[in-house]
Amino acid sequence: MPKPVVITADSPVDLTPALAAQFNILVIPLYVTLGGRTYRDGVDISTRELFDRYENEKMIPGTSAIPIADYVSFFHSFTDKGFAVVHFSLSSAISSTHQNALIAAEEFSDVHVVDSLNLSTGIALLAVKACAMRDEGLDAREIFDAVNALRPQVCQSFVIDKLEFLRKGGRCSALTALGANVLNIHPSIEMIDGKLELAKKYRGKIETIQVNYIQDQLQKHNRIHRGIALLCHTGIPAQQVEALRRLVESTLDFEQVILTEAGCTISAHCGPNCLGLAFLLK
Repeated sequence: MPKPVVITADSPVDLTPALAAQFNILVIPLYVTLGGRTYRDGVDISTRELFDRYENEKMIPGTSAIPIADYVSFFHSFTDKGFAVVHFSLSSAISSTHQNALIAAEEFSDVHVVDSLNLSTGIALLAVKACAMRDEGLDAREIFDAVNALRPQVCQSFVIDKLEFLRKGGRCSALTALGANVLNIHPSIEMIDGKLELAKKYRGKIETIQVNYIQDQLQKHNRIHRGIALLCHTGIPAQQVEALRRLVESTLDFEQVILTEAGCTISAHCGPNCLGLAFLLK
């Protein structure tokens, strides 16, 4: 008889604790450094605290990968109880977390590490699909193979308000950031083959840009699967982000539009008022 399966993910899966509990996805935190101290993403520090430190002290955080030892301990907590594990890591093209998870998994016969080739809700889409397969009774290897085949269908992007966080985090050059700030440019970035690629440059007020970004994303892609869409943000006011969620619903008749808020790892690089959208292609 196959072992029962646990679905796990790195913290940049960006599901709120309530959503993670709803789907029964177990999360291991990356690390955030701020003011000379190190915190566990979503455990010792929240996104709101992170942005408060920026607003009050102009501190921009850094992030670091999950150590191999953390993964070993995390995986043991499930395998020691007789579970097989399917773990979703942050894209190997942008973080060493995947490699660390792979090294840790070598100690186990029943831990399968998926390189999501994504971040944030792009990871979440794959993990949620894996949960459905788990609930249907598929074993860990079957789930691993199925979600790997599904990765090319994930469409994940986001639009940035302030480039200062990306620049300080080494995600774009200082010159690019300066030019964008002077010209009031807000870039839309897409995940392509696991890497961050510039998709479009917007100008104007961020509230208007967020509406245009959603419309552009839903119009530019053919054969969008009408199952689940995930809308993620970094501290956008509740009334505004709910209006954006309704816009997604009214533009395409998705079965479900899930609203979530980014954790500290993604927020540390994207800054406040970032909006991301993820869905699957047929």
